[in-house]
Amino acid sequence: MKLIQMMVIISFIAIITIAPTASARNSIAIAPMINVSNTEMYLTEMLMDFIATASSYAGYVSLEYSYTDATDSVIKNAAHGYYESDSIVNFIGHGVIQYDSHYAIEVYNSNGDEVLVEDNTIYWNSWQHNLKFVFLWSCYQGHEIGHYSGWEAYGMPLGWLHTTYLSGDGYHNPYGYYVFLGFYNSAPPISSRDPQFTSGSNAFYPLYSFLVEFYSKALGYYVINAGTIKESLDYASYIIWNQYRFDLTVLWQGFYLDYEFSKMVIYGDGGIGID
Repeated sequence: MKLIQMMVIISFIAIITIAPTASARNSIAIAPMINVSNTEMYLTEMLMDFIATASSYAGYVSLEYSYTDATDSVIKNAAHGYYESDSIVNFIGHGVIQYDSHYAIEVYNSNGDEVLVEDNTIYWNSWQHNLKFVFLWSCYQGHEIGHYSGWEAYGMPLGWLHTTYLSGDGYHNPYGYYVFLGFYNSAPPISSRDPQFTSGSNAFYPLYSFLVEFYSKALGYYVINAGTIKESLDYASYIIWNQYRFDLTVLWQGFYLDYEFSKMVIYGDGGIGID
Protein backbone atom coordinates (compact mmCIF):
# COMPACT_ATOMS: atom_id res chain seq x y z
CA MET A 1 0.00 0.00 0.00
CA LYS A 2 2.79 2.40 0.93
CA LEU A 3 4.57 1.58 -2.33
CA ILE A 4 1.44 2.40 -4.33
CA GLN A 5 0.96 5.67 -2.43
CA MET A 6 4.59 6.64 -3.07
CA MET A 7 4.26 5.92 -6.80
CA VAL A 8 1.12 8.07 -6.99
CA ILE A 9 2.89 10.94 -5.19
CA ILE A 10 5.92 10.71 -7.48
CA SER A 11 3.71 10.66 -10.57
CA PHE A 12 1.77 13.70 -9.31
CA ILE A 13 4.99 15.63 -8.63
CA ALA A 14 6.27 14.76 -12.12
CA ILE A 15 3.07 16.07 -13.68
CA ILE A 16 3.09 19.42 -11.86
CA THR A 17 6.81 20.06 -12.33
CA ILE A 18 6.92 19.54 -16.09
CA ALA A 19 6.48 22.96 -17.70
CA PRO A 20 4.15 23.13 -20.68
CA THR A 21 5.92 23.45 -24.00
CA ALA A 22 5.30 26.81 -25.68
CA SER A 23 3.77 26.66 -29.11
CA ALA A 24 6.17 27.58 -31.90
CA ARG A 25 5.40 30.12 -34.60
CA ASN A 26 6.71 30.05 -38.12
CA SER A 27 8.19 32.66 -40.40
CA ILE A 28 7.69 31.40 -43.94
CA ALA A 29 9.60 33.07 -46.79
CA ILE A 30 8.80 31.95 -50.33
CA ALA A 31 10.48 33.06 -53.57
CA PRO A 32 10.15 30.91 -56.73
CA MET A 33 12.37 33.32 -58.71
CA ILE A 34 10.73 32.44 -62.02
CA ASN A 35 11.88 34.53 -64.99
CA VAL A 36 13.77 37.20 -63.05
CA SER A 37 17.06 38.93 -63.72
CA ASN A 38 20.29 37.81 -62.10
CA THR A 39 20.32 40.97 -60.00
CA GLU A 40 16.76 40.39 -58.84
CA MET A 41 17.63 36.80 -58.00
CA TYR A 42 20.70 37.82 -56.00
CA LEU A 43 18.85 40.49 -54.00
CA THR A 44 15.93 38.15 -53.36
CA GLU A 45 18.28 35.49 -52.02
CA MET A 46 19.88 38.02 -49.69
CA LEU A 47 16.49 39.28 -48.54
CA MET A 48 15.26 35.75 -47.86
CA ASP A 49 18.34 35.04 -45.76
CA PHE A 50 17.90 38.31 -43.89
CA ILE A 51 14.24 37.60 -43.10
CA ALA A 52 15.20 34.13 -41.87
CA THR A 53 17.94 35.51 -39.61
CA ALA A 54 15.78 38.33 -38.23
CA SER A 55 12.83 35.97 -37.70
CA SER A 56 14.97 33.47 -35.82
CA TYR A 57 16.23 36.31 -33.65
CA ALA A 58 12.59 37.19 -32.86
CA GLY A 59 11.83 33.62 -31.83
CA TYR A 60 10.29 32.24 -35.00
CA VAL A 61 11.07 28.94 -36.67
CA SER A 62 12.34 30.21 -40.01
CA LEU A 63 11.33 28.32 -43.15
CA GLU A 64 12.76 29.28 -46.54
CA TYR A 65 11.57 27.99 -49.90
CA SER A 66 13.12 29.20 -53.15
CA TYR A 67 13.45 28.07 -56.73
CA THR A 68 11.83 24.67 -57.32
CA ASP A 69 11.39 24.19 -53.55
CA ALA A 70 8.73 26.91 -53.72
CA THR A 71 5.88 24.60 -54.69
CA ASP A 72 2.10 24.65 -54.65
CA SER A 73 2.25 22.31 -51.65
CA VAL A 74 4.40 24.83 -49.78
CA ILE A 75 1.81 27.54 -50.50
CA LYS A 76 -0.98 25.37 -49.11
CA ASN A 77 1.04 24.58 -45.99
CA ALA A 78 2.02 28.22 -45.59
CA ALA A 79 -1.68 29.15 -45.72
CA HIS A 80 -2.20 27.36 -42.41
CA GLY A 81 1.16 28.46 -41.01
CA TYR A 82 2.44 24.89 -40.99
CA TYR A 83 -0.04 24.33 -38.14
CA GLU A 84 1.39 27.04 -35.88
CA SER A 85 -0.55 30.14 -34.80
CA ASP A 86 0.82 33.71 -35.05
CA SER A 87 2.87 32.73 -38.10
CA ILE A 88 3.92 35.14 -40.84
CA VAL A 89 4.41 34.80 -44.59
CA ASN A 90 6.55 36.73 -47.06
CA PHE A 91 6.22 35.94 -50.78
CA ILE A 92 8.22 37.49 -53.63
CA GLY A 93 7.25 36.43 -57.12
CA HIS A 94 4.86 36.83 -60.02
CA GLY A 95 1.14 37.29 -59.64
CA VAL A 96 -1.76 37.58 -62.08
CA ILE A 97 -5.49 38.22 -62.29
CA GLN A 98 -7.13 35.22 -63.94
CA TYR A 99 -9.74 35.46 -66.69
CA ASP A 100 -12.35 34.32 -64.14
CA SER A 101 -11.40 37.15 -61.75
CA HIS A 102 -9.46 34.90 -59.40
CA TYR A 103 -6.03 36.07 -58.30
CA ALA A 104 -3.06 33.72 -58.47
CA ILE A 105 0.66 33.51 -57.73
CA GLU A 106 3.17 31.55 -59.77
CA VAL A 107 5.18 28.73 -58.19
CA TYR A 108 6.32 25.22 -59.12
CA ASN A 109 4.68 21.84 -58.72
CA SER A 110 6.39 18.66 -57.54
CA ASN A 111 7.52 17.92 -61.11
CA GLY A 112 9.28 21.27 -61.42
CA ASP A 113 6.66 22.73 -63.75
CA GLU A 114 5.44 26.31 -63.35
CA VAL A 115 1.87 26.47 -61.99
CA LEU A 116 -0.54 29.04 -60.61
CA VAL A 117 -2.09 28.83 -57.14
CA GLU A 118 -5.39 30.70 -56.85
CA ASP A 119 -6.86 32.66 -53.96
CA ASN A 120 -9.69 30.14 -53.56
CA THR A 121 -7.23 27.26 -53.18
CA ILE A 122 -5.34 29.19 -50.52
CA TYR A 123 -8.62 30.07 -48.79
CA TRP A 124 -9.57 26.43 -48.28
CA ASN A 125 -6.22 25.86 -46.57
CA SER A 126 -6.27 28.88 -44.23
CA TRP A 127 -9.37 28.17 -42.16
CA GLN A 128 -7.29 27.73 -38.97
CA HIS A 129 -6.50 31.49 -38.93
CA ASN A 130 -2.90 30.73 -38.01
CA LEU A 131 -1.44 33.61 -40.01
CA LYS A 132 -1.02 37.01 -38.40
CA PHE A 133 0.82 38.83 -41.18
CA VAL A 134 1.17 38.27 -44.93
CA PHE A 135 3.28 40.32 -47.35
CA LEU A 136 2.97 39.47 -51.05
CA TRP A 137 5.48 41.43 -53.14
CA SER A 138 3.65 40.39 -56.26
CA CYS A 139 1.52 42.02 -58.96
CA TYR A 140 -2.25 42.49 -58.37
CA GLN A 141 -2.48 40.46 -55.19
CA GLY A 142 -3.64 43.49 -53.18
CA HIS A 143 -6.17 44.64 -55.77
CA GLU A 144 -9.06 43.94 -53.38
CA ILE A 145 -9.61 42.58 -49.89
CA GLY A 146 -11.86 39.92 -51.35
CA HIS A 147 -15.40 38.69 -51.68
CA TYR A 148 -17.43 35.51 -51.95
CA SER A 149 -19.42 34.19 -54.87
CA GLY A 150 -21.17 30.96 -54.04
CA TRP A 151 -18.56 28.59 -52.66
CA GLU A 152 -15.72 30.55 -54.23
CA ALA A 153 -13.48 33.00 -52.42
CA TYR A 154 -11.94 35.83 -54.45
CA GLY A 155 -9.03 38.01 -53.32
CA MET A 156 -5.66 37.15 -51.80
CA PRO A 157 -6.16 38.96 -48.45
CA LEU A 158 -9.31 36.88 -47.97
CA GLY A 159 -7.50 33.81 -49.24
CA TRP A 160 -4.57 34.03 -46.83
CA LEU A 161 -6.25 35.56 -43.78
CA HIS A 162 -9.63 33.85 -44.22
CA THR A 163 -11.64 36.98 -43.46
CA THR A 164 -12.93 40.14 -45.09
CA TYR A 165 -13.02 41.96 -41.75
CA LEU A 166 -9.96 44.02 -42.63
CA SER A 167 -9.54 47.76 -42.82
CA GLY A 168 -9.18 49.05 -46.36
CA ASP A 169 -6.52 51.43 -45.00
CA GLY A 170 -4.64 49.64 -42.28
CA TYR A 171 -2.13 52.47 -42.06
CA HIS A 172 -4.46 55.37 -41.14
CA ASN A 173 -7.45 53.40 -39.84
CA PRO A 174 -6.18 50.06 -38.52
CA TYR A 175 -8.55 47.28 -37.50
CA GLY A 176 -9.13 43.62 -38.23
CA TYR A 177 -6.71 41.60 -36.03
CA TYR A 178 -4.51 40.61 -39.00
CA VAL A 179 -2.55 42.55 -41.61
CA PHE A 180 -1.91 42.09 -45.34
CA LEU A 181 0.59 44.05 -47.43
CA GLY A 182 0.57 43.89 -51.20
CA PHE A 183 0.17 45.90 -54.39
CA TYR A 184 -2.97 47.25 -55.98
CA ASN A 185 -1.68 46.57 -59.50
CA SER A 186 1.91 45.95 -60.63
CA ALA A 187 4.67 45.28 -58.11
CA PRO A 188 8.11 46.63 -59.04
CA PRO A 189 11.19 44.39 -58.92
CA ILE A 190 13.08 44.90 -55.67
CA SER A 191 16.13 45.55 -57.86
CA SER A 192 14.44 48.47 -59.65
CA ARG A 193 16.55 51.55 -60.32
CA ASP A 194 13.59 53.47 -61.72
CA PRO A 195 13.88 57.21 -60.86
CA GLN A 196 10.46 56.98 -59.22
CA PHE A 197 12.08 54.90 -56.49
CA THR A 198 15.66 56.22 -56.43
CA SER A 199 14.63 59.88 -56.16
CA GLY A 200 15.49 61.20 -52.69
CA SER A 201 17.26 58.00 -51.67
CA ASN A 202 20.90 57.24 -51.03
CA ALA A 203 20.29 53.48 -51.37
CA PHE A 204 21.44 51.93 -54.63
CA TYR A 205 18.48 49.52 -54.58
CA PRO A 206 15.89 51.46 -52.56
CA LEU A 207 13.13 48.83 -52.67
CA TYR A 208 15.38 46.02 -51.52
CA SER A 209 16.79 48.24 -48.77
CA PHE A 210 13.28 49.33 -47.78
CA LEU A 211 12.31 45.71 -47.17
CA VAL A 212 15.47 45.05 -45.14
CA GLU A 213 14.80 48.07 -42.92
CA PHE A 214 11.10 47.23 -42.61
CA TYR A 215 11.76 43.69 -41.42
CA SER A 216 14.61 44.77 -39.15
CA LYS A 217 12.22 47.10 -37.29
CA ALA A 218 9.20 44.80 -37.36
CA LEU A 219 11.21 41.86 -36.01
CA GLY A 220 13.37 43.91 -33.64
CA TYR A 221 16.63 42.99 -35.34
CA TYR A 222 19.60 45.39 -34.91
CA VAL A 223 17.25 48.18 -33.72
CA ILE A 224 16.62 49.40 -30.18
CA ASN A 225 12.93 48.51 -30.12
CA ALA A 226 10.71 46.52 -32.45
CA GLY A 227 7.80 48.40 -33.98
CA THR A 228 4.27 47.77 -35.17
CA ILE A 229 3.70 47.29 -38.89
CA LYS A 230 2.88 50.99 -39.23
CA GLU A 231 5.90 52.06 -37.20
CA SER A 232 8.12 49.74 -39.21
CA LEU A 233 6.87 51.19 -42.49
CA ASP A 234 7.57 54.69 -41.14
CA TYR A 235 11.03 53.63 -39.95
CA ALA A 236 11.98 52.18 -43.33
CA SER A 237 10.59 55.25 -45.10
CA TYR A 238 12.83 57.53 -43.06
CA ILE A 239 15.95 55.42 -43.54
CA ILE A 240 15.47 55.02 -47.30
CA TRP A 241 13.73 58.25 -48.43
CA ASN A 242 14.19 60.56 -45.45
CA GLN A 243 10.40 60.67 -45.01
CA TYR A 244 9.07 60.42 -41.48
CA ARG A 245 5.82 58.81 -42.65
CA PHE A 246 5.20 55.97 -45.06
CA ASP A 247 2.26 57.82 -46.63
CA LEU A 248 4.72 60.43 -47.94
CA THR A 249 6.64 57.87 -50.00
CA VAL A 250 6.22 56.80 -53.61
CA LEU A 251 5.08 53.34 -52.50
CA TRP A 252 1.98 54.78 -50.84
CA GLN A 253 1.32 57.74 -53.11
CA GLY A 254 1.70 55.64 -56.22
CA PHE A 255 3.87 54.98 -59.24
CA TYR A 256 3.56 53.89 -62.87
CA LEU A 257 4.89 50.69 -64.38
CA ASP A 258 4.24 50.17 -68.10
CA TYR A 259 1.76 53.06 -67.97
CA GLU A 260 -0.26 51.33 -65.25
CA PHE A 261 -0.82 53.08 -61.93
CA SER A 262 -0.10 51.07 -58.82
CA LYS A 263 0.65 51.49 -55.12
CA MET A 264 1.28 49.47 -52.01
CA VAL A 265 -1.79 48.66 -49.94
CA ILE A 266 -2.16 47.83 -46.25
CA TYR A 267 -5.28 45.94 -45.26
CA GLY A 268 -6.22 45.10 -41.69
CA ASP A 269 -4.55 46.21 -38.50
CA GLY A 270 -1.28 48.04 -39.10
CA GLY A 271 -1.11 48.65 -35.37
CA ILE A 272 -0.11 45.08 -34.56
CA GLY A 273 3.44 43.88 -34.12
CA ILE A 274 5.07 40.66 -35.28
CA ASP A 275 8.19 40.62 -33.09
